[in-house]
Amino acid sequence: MFFDKESETRPLDQQYEMDRASYARQIAYLFENSGFYQDKLREAGFSSVEDIGGLDDIANIPFTEKDRLFGREIGA
Repeated sequence: MFFDKESETRPLDQQYEMDRASYARQIAYLFENSGFYQDKLREAGFSSVEDIGGLDDIANIPFTEKDRLFGREIGA
């Protein structure tokens, strides 16, 4: 059994701050480096990282289906 006391007992507000920072870095990376996600996010109406918002706004970004990741549409 694995147990990391520091990460598994971290106060929720501290973990949330870390998650917000990680989320912001990931969104910025995708928007700047991934043509796939640049297109997907722009199609959803996001023209910049700032438009996407933060972790509290995660429900506003589009889902990515597994089949799209590999260039296959469902039913194709």
